[in-house]
Amino acid sequence: MTNPDELLHLLQIEADENLRAGQDARRLFALRVPRAFIEGQP
Repeated sequence: MTNPDELLHLLQIEADENLRAGQDARRLFALRVPRAFIEGQP
C-alpha cells in the first residue's frame, strides 16, 4: 500500500487531527506498507 490516506482509513484512524495535520509532509516521503502487516486484511 502506498496511499497514506487509505492506510489511515483501513486502520480506522483517519479522523485523528494530529495525523491529518501531516498531510503535506506525507507527500514528501514514500510510504510502503505490505497489506499483510495491516490487521484484518486478507
